[in-house]
Amino acid sequence: MGHPSLTKIRFRPASSLSFDARGLANVPMQIGNAGTVNEALTAMLARLRYVPPMEARDFLRDYSDTRFGRLVLYLLAYSNNALDWDQTGLRIGFDSQDLVAGFEPQYHHIFPRKFLDATVSPAGVEALANIAVIGPSINIRISAQNPMNYVSKYKISDHKLKQQHIFDLTSTTIEQFPNWVQERAGTLVSATNKFFEGLRG
Repeated sequence: MGHPSLTKIRFRPASSLSFDARGLANVPMQIGNAGTVNEALTAMLARLRYVPPMEARDFLRDYSDTRFGRLVLYLLAYSNNALDWDQTGLRIGFDSQDLVAGFEPQYHHIFPRKFLDATVSPAGVEALANIAVIGPSINIRISAQNPMNYVSKYKISDHKLKQQHIFDLTSTTIEQFPNWVQERAGTLVSATNKFFEGLRG
């Protein structure tokens, strides 16, 4: 069975990646026909000429402008068996042991836009490094809340945060956000490069 989330994501590389455009239109079909996520990834990577190490700037891009970057965040969460931030105890996109048909990842601003308001540069607010992958129901409930509030309110454990390479969330103030997003970008770089190295064997 194909992976329902991956079949809905089109691929566009981050700024440091070179993509082989020939045959690219066939990638979603290959992924949809793949039996496992690893098979899907193999099909995707087969279309890449070269995957250089990612850099911090790749995760400081506007998340809405890099579909490949959003895919990377999802794959990192998937590879860590990341749990959703609600209290069901289920993996993101799963219903018990089964994948949820038609599941679409929700790309949540860890520090919500309305919480940061006009005090922080929009570039930092919209950066991939300020994004987590969660399910739709908890995304709606969190809305624009202060992370210091929603983490405790919804009992989002340190374990769940670490599964998505998120650290020092509740102790970070608005004034510290620019440094926080830079540090998370660096953490994501290390995790992503390690992930792709593992796929290449």
